[in-house]
Amino acid sequence: MSIVAHAKKSLVLAMLGGLVFMAAPTEAFAQARPTPVKLSTPAPAAGKVSLQLKVVHANNSGKVDDELRSVYDNLKFTRYSGFSLLATNDAKLGPGQEATFAVAGGRKVKVTLLSRDARAAKVRVVMSNPAGKAVMDTTVSIHRNRAFMIAGPDYEGGKLVLPLSVNY
Repeated sequence: MSIVAHAKKSLVLAMLGGLVFMAAPTEAFAQARPTPVKLSTPAPAAGKVSLQLKVVHANNSGKVDDELRSVYDNLKFTRYSGFSLLATNDAKLGPGQEATFAVAGGRKVKVTLLSRDARAAKVRVVMSNPAGKAVMDTTVSIHRNRAFMIAGPDYEGGKLVLPLSVNY
């Protein structure tokens, strides 16, 4: 065997030995690995979110439906003293999926889940009037397991308020 052939064979064996060492590290080497660094921005999370859109009639009756006690503190921002729950709409959405809900007064609300991460879900909300024309088109970020209040149009001497919550 020539000197060049012998050198190539030694180099190949040395490389293979290195690969075997890297594939099966010793216990000391495995313990010396650095700990993963946490990212400041959470990576997108796969999966669906449970979305709930409530339809609330803010009025001056002074009465608050028992089902609204959990969001009452968030409803007090209006100039109204009474709050009646007209409807509760639920959907499970994955990124890119949408749900359309009928709302009092012949309106429709379309909610699209744009994305979500460990902290919040980004959703697009489009409200259409009875003629089908979009009267509101907004994108909001809703913290995980929280609600976002959307002040809607006039309705029977008051206003519609739409608490939109995402849970996952």
